[in-house]
Parts: sequence; structure tokens; C-alpha cells
Amino acid sequence: METKNRNTLIILTAIVIAIAVFAAFGRNLFVLNLDPITMPQVLGSEAQMIVDPDTELTWIAVTPDTVQDVVATLTRPESYYRTLKVEDFAQDGSSGETTMQVWSDDGWTKTQTTGANGVVRTSIVGDGTLWWWYAGSGSAASAPADEKSADVDGQRIPTYEDVLAMEKADIRSAGYESWNDLPCVYVAVDGGIENYERRYWISVESGLLVCAEIWDGETLCYRMSSGQVERPVSAGMSFALPDGTALHTVEAADAIPAP
Repeated sequence: METKNRNTLIILTAIVIAIAVFAAFGRNLFVLNLDPITMPQVLGSEAQMIVDPDTELTWIAVTPDTVQDVVATLTRPESYYRTLKVEDFAQDGSSGETTMQVWSDDGWTKTQTTGANGVVRTSIVGDGTLWWWYAGSGSAASAPADEKSADVDGQRIPTYEDVLAMEKADIRSAGYESWNDLPCVYVAVDGGIENYERRYWISVESGLLVCAEIWDGETLCYRMSSGQVERPVSAGMSFALPDGTALHTVEAADAIPAP
């Protein structure tokens, strides 16, 4: 009976968080000419409730204890396009930069990656398979894919779902924080034996990971940052292999207005 009550409490808490997050940040998707939303400030790990000055709602603060519940309520859009930039920083201060174009639609993801050396790699993930090839190739290689392949192998970025699998004791800090003017859930995680700190910014509006950093003490080693998200992917966009085989074609859909 105790386990059943605990599970019920977790579900109810997640529902309250989802409603609170939407009330705090989601209304700018539908209403024009409103004053900007002032993001509530988390008062510290011991503060479990905060008041949104715009809505006057009292809701659960994002802390190391609650951030995994908040992240679990976020969902990605079904169809979107964005660009990504990945920077690797060497000890001498130099950096290598990789850029990516990402199209995601109805469970399919296509990524075109341009490395620091100028080599272009394209990958498509969908229907349980990963395909990839390099510019100039007439054929694609393939391998089985899982739910993380589009992020890890295709875009070569960490996934915010990793936050859900972390040990709560490893979460150093968490809260609501703006990144590039986007309201985000922020999480900082200890690196364990690697002694690296990982930092994540997850957009409340889109549910997408928009920035991730890896720090070695005071030294920045890695940064992934996202460009503006465009929704949905343009109708007619084809996810095709180099031999012309169309694996998926984007159907027409009503555009989602920008916030």
C-alpha cells in the first residue's frame, strides 16, 4: 500500500509540475502583446515552493531533488529544423568547430554534419535503422538504431534524457535559467571519476537541449549550442539516400507560430 501511495504521489507531482511550467512559460505561444514573463528565481536547494509573480501560482521549485521530475514532463516537437554548433576546446586555447543541420519529422531525423576538416557526413535515423554516408558517396552504410541514435550517432550531442538516468547525488545544482533569451531548465552534474562537470540547458518552450557544456575545473572543454528552432519542417522535404531512395517525405502541416 505504501508503494502504491508513493507512485500516486509521483504521478500527481509530475502533473502539477507540467501545469505549472506551462503556466509560467507556455502562454507566450498563444497570446500576443503581453508583458514579458519574469522567470521565477529558485531560492536554493532547501526552497521547495516558489511563487510566479505573473500568474501568482505557487509551484514546485527546480532543485537537485525535483529537476528530474520537471525534465520528465518536457516533450520535443514532432517536426522541426535547427542548426547546431559543437566546439571542442584544447588546452592551448584553440578550438575545433563542427556544424550541423538537423531535420526531424514524425520519428525520422536527418543530420548533415560539416567537420572542422570540411568533410560532410549525412545520417538518417528512423524505423529502427541508422544510415550514413559521406559527400561524394553513391551508397550508404547502415546499422540498427535505438532511441538515442539520432542524438548520439547522428548529431553527436548528449541527450537531455541522460539527466533522467543520473544519480540524484551527482546533480550539483539545478534551476530555471535563461540561455540565449530562452527560458530553460538548467542542470549541472558532477562527472564522477572523470572529474568533469556537465551542464545542460533544456528549453521549456521546445523541450529540446539547446546548450551543453563540459568543464574540467575552470576550463571549458566542450560546448554544444543550438540555433533557432523552426517548426515544422517544410512540406515535401525528402529524407533520401544517396541513390535516391526516399525513406521519408514530410507531409504538409500547419505552421506553428513563433513565440
